[in-house]
Amino acid sequence: MQFKQSPVIFDEDSHSYQLDGKRLLGITGLIHSILGLGVYPDASEHVKDFIIPRAGSRGTAVHHAIQTYDQLGIKQTTQIVHTRYGCRERDNISYVDETWDVSSELEAYIRHLNGFKPLANELTVSDNVRYASQIDNVWQYEKTGGIWLVDTKTNNIKLYPLCGYYNANYFNSGEDALWKTQARMTP
Repeated sequence: MQFKQSPVIFDEDSHSYQLDGKRLLGITGLIHSILGLGVYPDASEHVKDFIIPRAGSRGTAVHHAIQTYDQLGIKQTTQIVHTRYGCRERDNISYVDETWDVSSELEAYIRHLNGFKPLANELTVSDNVRYASQIDNVWQYEKTGGIWLVDTKTNNIKLYPLCGYYNANYFNSGEDALWKTQARMTP
């Protein structure tokens, strides 16, 4: 299956989107600001400048390992991520290459693929006017041919209680994860 390549440019370091020099709004940030997820207005400067970026670095490492596995079939369990710490307003920005062992998260992801075929990773989608987003994974359910959009989460276990990658023993398979998640979301 071929996916249309978006003309939007995604900058992974700043997690921003641009089209023809115009900055577009990210869907994830928009959803998080509306729901209050991932927004920590009362957090200390240390948490905002170092703890949150470190968590983001780990998440990026997991995403890279998944993408490498899906596209090349290689279990690259050690990932190096160029991480930005600090804040422009406090003039304390620094960059560090962080090394992460993501073997348990990658194995959990592989186990969840049971019955699914990965089709794409980090797929940029946009209305090409105002909004853009990255789809973490696109899977095809082999029994039905149905397409599933998968959002990989590695943090905020209290906010994402069904996060199978964080809690590797929660789900038995990808199908189990999707049905349990769907059942929880259905009123």
